[in-house]
Formats: sequence, C-alpha cells, structure tokens
Amino acid sequence: MKKLVIFAFVVVLFLLPFTHAQELEYLTWGGNEVDSGVAYLPGEAYSILVGSTKSFEDVRAGFIVKVDDKGNLGFQRLIYSSKPISIKDAVLYEDRIYFAGEVGSISFQDANAFVGAFSADGELLYFKTFGRSLNDGVEAIDIANDRIYVAGYTTPTGSIQRAFLAELSLNGHVNWVVEFGNENAKATAVKATSSHIYVAGSYDKGVFVCAFDLTGELRWARAYPLKEVRAVEFKDNYVYVAGSTGDKIGFGNAFILKISQNGDTIWKKQFGIGYGDEFVSIMFNNSEIILLGSSGNFTSGNHDALLSKFDESGELQWFGIIQGGKEDMVAKGILKDGVIYAAGYTEDVSKKFIVPSVSEVTWETLYGSLDIPEEKYSPEPKKIALESSDYEVHIKTVSGTLNSPKNGDAWFFRFGKEKSEVETTTTTSVETTSSTSTTITTTQTTQSQTTTSYTTTTDTSSTPQSSSTTPTSTSSTTSEESKGICGPSALVLFTLVSLLWRKRKR
Repeated sequence: MKKLVIFAFVVVLFLLPFTHAQELEYLTWGGNEVDSGVAYLPGEAYSILVGSTKSFEDVRAGFIVKVDDKGNLGFQRLIYSSKPISIKDAVLYEDRIYFAGEVGSISFQDANAFVGAFSADGELLYFKTFGRSLNDGVEAIDIANDRIYVAGYTTPTGSIQRAFLAELSLNGHVNWVVEFGNENAKATAVKATSSHIYVAGSYDKGVFVCAFDLTGELRWARAYPLKEVRAVEFKDNYVYVAGSTGDKIGFGNAFILKISQNGDTIWKKQFGIGYGDEFVSIMFNNSEIILLGSSGNFTSGNHDALLSKFDESGELQWFGIIQGGKEDMVAKGILKDGVIYAAGYTEDVSKKFIVPSVSEVTWETLYGSLDIPEEKYSPEPKKIALESSDYEVHIKTVSGTLNSPKNGDAWFFRFGKEKSEVETTTTTSVETTSSTSTTITTTQTTQSQTTTSYTTTTDTSSTPQSSSTTPTSTSSTTSEESKGICGPSALVLFTLVSLLWRKRKR
C-alpha cells in the first residue's frame, strides 16, 4: 500500500500542471459576404471587435464593434470609401482604438498605408494615409512611450519592395520613417519597448528580425530560412519571434525563436507534423510562454485554433485546440487578467476546446529543436521623408448578424478564467506510513459567469504527457487558482486521493 500511495502521489503531481478546467466563450459577427476579425480588444467593462468586411458595401470596408462583458452589442460602425479598406491590426490605448492597414487596390498599384483612431464611444477621431505613388501598407501596429509604431511594406519603384518602420504621434503625425530590406521585404510584426523597437518580417530567402533604437537607428539584424513571421514580443531582456516554417514537404510547422537583447539566438523550436501549423501571437503568463495560432493536424481538412504552452527553456508543456466543423483561422490574440482574447475567421458557429489524444511517439515528434542556421542580415536601412494626410472616409451604423455565419464571418473568442474570490474550496488529505508522510493541500477558486449573446463551453481535459521530468518529492503543498489557461482542476486530485484513502482504511 505504501508504494501505491507514493505512486499515485507522483502521478497527481505530474498531471497537476497539465489538468485544467477552462471556459470558452465565442461569437461570430458579419453579414452575407466574407468577414474577418483582426483584433479583440478588452477594455473596462467592454470589448472592441475590429476587422474587415464586404457585407455592407460594394467594396471591402473596416468595422469597429463594441460589446459589453455579457456580449450585448453596443455600436457597430462601418468605415468605408470609394476604394477598398483593409484593416490589418489594431490596439486599444487609453480608451482609444488605433487601427492600421492599407486603403486602395494593390492590383492597380494605388494602395496607401493608413492609421486611424476611434473613441470608445464610436466617434472617428482621424483617418490618415501616407506612402508613395506605388503600393504601401501597414501590417502591424504597437504603441509605447505615447508613440505609435507601425511596420509594413513600401514600394520605391515598380520592381522593388522594401520593409518600413514608422513612428507617429498619437494624433497620426509621422515623426520618422525608415525603410530597409531587399528582395521583396515586408515587415509583419512590431513590438516597441521603452528603449527599442523590434521588427520582424519576411523576404525572398526567409524571415528577418531587426532591432532599432527610438530614433530609428538599426542596432542589429538577423535572418533565418523560414517562411513568415506573425508575432514578435519582448520579455525579461529576450525577444521572442513566432510564425510558420513553410517546409517544402507538407505545409509547414509553427515555430518560435528566443533571441537575446543583443541578437544572439538562444533556442529555436518547431511545433507540428507538417499540416500547416502556425503561431500568430505570443503571450506571457509569469514564466510561461503561451502561443496562439492555427493547426491542421488534428482535424479532417480544416484548420482549428491552436493553443500551446512552453516554458522558458523552450519545452512544450501542453497544447489544445478549439475545434469547429469547418475552417477556423486565428489572426491575433492578447492575454489580459489570465484570459485570452482572440480574433479571426470562421465558417461555422459550433466549437469546443479539446486536448487531442496522441501517442507517445507522436508527442515526441510533435515538437523539437529547429535545425536551421542563423545568418547575419544586411537590411541597408535609410530614412525617408513621408507625411500623413487626412483621407476622406465614410462612417455608418450597420446591423451585423451574431452567431450565424453565412459565407464566412469574423470570429471572436475568450478562453480562460479570470481571477476570482467568489468561491473557495479547500480539501486536505493525509496518508501516513511507517516511513513516509505525504500531505497535499489544494485550493481551487472558481467563478460564476452569465453571458447572453456569447456561446459558452466549459470543458475539463488533461493533456498528453510531456517530456518534463517527473517529480520525485514525497512531501508537497500545492496552491493554485483557476486563472488563465493554466488553472488546474482540483477534482482529479480530490478523487484520486480520496479513493486511495478509502482503500487504505479498509
């Protein structure tokens, strides 16, 4: 019996970080044509949905929709003009929604980059464009130090495309622009800190990562033979970059890189078995790295939302997918108060969160080191003079349809549970043998939520084993809150220990 108790205790400790009870809330928004979401931005007692749509005008337009915390619609604004508007990214900063993208037709070589701002009450504050006579566009936006930083592409001539990084004031005035990169370079991700701006993107031979100071001077640049970058983040003096490998065989895997503040690669990891996986967002929950993306590995012909957790050394801890019946793609996610807010595109309204059951062999091949070289990169940056100018757009109120996608809708979901002190349950079980004393104390905090327009799914699952070392301690106290995507389930622990206690008493 002594061996049985110790074995069960070790198993419980091993499962504890990977067992979780999570809540998934989601909605779709759109009309009769294709709609797609690019950002789900949580504010105080409200959230903002941002994306592009072709359901309400003859040309593609942008939309800004406000919902309260129960999913009830506030304003629904359409931003349109005589030329197509494609919103690529958006952020919420001090109760203002800043969004960016391109306006005009790429095919007719008249696209311009734009930056716009909305108030939280639904008023357009400005819509400004900048660029050259040929195509220009913004792919990513970030705000730091009360400055807007946007990154994208610019076309100096008909045969040359270069990446660019620009700093703007909060009112949309261009402070400076630096263009860089060759061979069809395009910047697709940007992260600004108090001292640097990190920019990543792609070019004909792979992907690049660059560090600029706050004046736009290049500090270092690296390149890797990968396909595309979707996210760059900074934490504790390290730069994290994620995207897709684009392997020649199959459809590519997701990847994440960890780079020092000086540009030295710490580790390179990949995830997937070649069916079009990608990471689009990097988030941090204390020392955990949370990656959000899309996966084609565990479904029949469609993509699903992918969630995974890595530790700081690059080891995969667990992963799960949000599965629908058709195509579900994710554009961007952010983490606030332990909850992921994400946006994308979907073709159906029924979804559930699952942790796929995979064999030990599959688990070991699902992720691992990425064997690719790191190369120096010479982007040849130069400052260029561009000015922003007001651009005429029209704003109108529309009535989008919730949770009834037709030809593809914008998709917005929340995953996880906020920290709460509504209810606390404490269970203590003690098993004593002649030579070993084992005490386990688990505290679980749960939360009750009521939603109206949202579809809510609660699922309790456990992930497959990881390669983490199994704990060997026989005395432990564990206290966890059901928070974020890392909250454990006390039910598994309580059931196992109670059964063993009853068996011992017999």
